[in-house]
Amino acid sequence: MQIFKRISLGLFLFFGFLVFLGCNQQTAFPKENQEPQLRIEPETKKLETNKLQSSQVQELKTGKISDNLEIIRHYYNLNQDGQGLEDNKDKKIKDNLLDDSKDRRIDLYKLDAKQLKIQFLNDLKKPKSLEEWADVFKTKTKDDFILINGSYFNEDYQPTGFYKIDGEIKQINKFDLDKSGVLAFGDKGLILDDLEDITFESLSDYEFILQSYPVLIKDGEANISKDSGKKASRTAVGIDKDGYIYIIMALYGDLSLFEFSQILDKLEIEFEEVLNLDGGTSSGVYLRNNGYTELENSIVTVPNAVVLLTN
Repeated sequence: MQIFKRISLGLFLFFGFLVFLGCNQQTAFPKENQEPQLRIEPETKKLETNKLQSSQVQELKTGKISDNLEIIRHYYNLNQDGQGLEDNKDKKIKDNLLDDSKDRRIDLYKLDAKQLKIQFLNDLKKPKSLEEWADVFKTKTKDDFILINGSYFNEDYQPTGFYKIDGEIKQINKFDLDKSGVLAFGDKGLILDDLEDITFESLSDYEFILQSYPVLIKDGEANISKDSGKKASRTAVGIDKDGYIYIIMALYGDLSLFEFSQILDKLEIEFEEVLNLDGGTSSGVYLRNNGYTELENSIVTVPNAVVLLTN
C-alpha cells in the first residue's frame, strides 16, 4: 500500500511538473514570436478582398473617355535591369502573367491640367478606404472626379511631410528636400515639382500642398539610381512637357521604386516630373467620368486622399 502511495505521489509530481513547463512555454511563445504591430486598424483586414474584386466585376475601358480624360493601360515585362520591355496599351501579353494570373500593368489617367481643380481630404480620427472616401465625396459634388491615396502618414495618422489643406498647415515637418517634391494647387493653378527647383516659401499662396518622396522622374530623366529590391503597389502623379497631368497606378505587379522609375522613363510620354505618393496597401483609385466608373480599393484605411475634379 505504501509503495502504491509513493508511486501515485511520484506520478502526480511528475505530471504536475510537465503541466508547469507547458504553461510556461505557452506564456513565453507569443512573446518570442509576436508579429510586429502594424499601423492599420484591425477592421481594415476586411478590405483585403475588395481590391481583387473591383477589377473582376467591371469592364475596364481604354483610350478617350471624355474631352478631359484619356486612360492608358501599359502592359510590361521586366528584364534583369528592371527596365520595361513591352508597351502594349490595348491587348494582353500572353507571356506576361504573374503567379495569380494577373497581367503586369500600369494604369495612367491623362488629364488636362487647365480643366482641373484639386482638393485634399483628411480625417485623422476616422481613416477610410478609398471606396469609403469616394462615397463621402460623392455626397458633396455631382462633378466628375478621380480620387487617389495621398501623403505618407505616421502611426498616429499624421502626414509624414509638409501638408497644407484649405489654407491651413496640418504638418510643418519637411524631410529630404534633395529627394522629395510637392504637389500644390491654388488660385494660380497646379504645381508639381521637385524641391530643388522650388521652395515652400514660394508656395505660401497655395491652398493645398503635399510633400512626398521620392521624385521618380526629374527634369525629364529617371531619378532613381539604385534598386532597393523592395517591391510594392505604387501610386504616383506626373506632368509631361505639354502640361498634362497623369495619375499613375501600379496595382497589378509589385515594383521597386527603381523599376517604377525605369518603366516610366521608357514610355513614349515625355514626362517632366513624376512624384511618388504613399503606396503598398494604401494604393487605390476611384474614377467617375462621363458615365464611366472605375474602382481599385485600398487594402487598408488611409487618413488622407487627393481628389482631382475633372469637370
